[in-house]
Amino acid sequence: RKSAGFNISDHIILKYYGNPNIQEIIENHLDYVSSETLADDIESAKPSADFYIETLNIEDKEVVIGIKVST
Repeated sequence: RKSAGFNISDHIILKYYGNPNIQEIIENHLDYVSSETLADDIESAKPSADFYIETLNIEDKEVVIGIKVST
């Protein structure tokens, strides 16, 4: 959020893709991820160019996360 310039109270749309193990962890904890990030929608998909995108490396596993403010 901070890097993207979003307000802490902004609701977001979150998309992610990458390492299948990381994707499975996200999918198994969707309610938690949604409540902690204020995500109105979470989807396992490549984010489009209008998303703020970061590539994360978690225990040598890469995942791409994209967020944008929910409208």
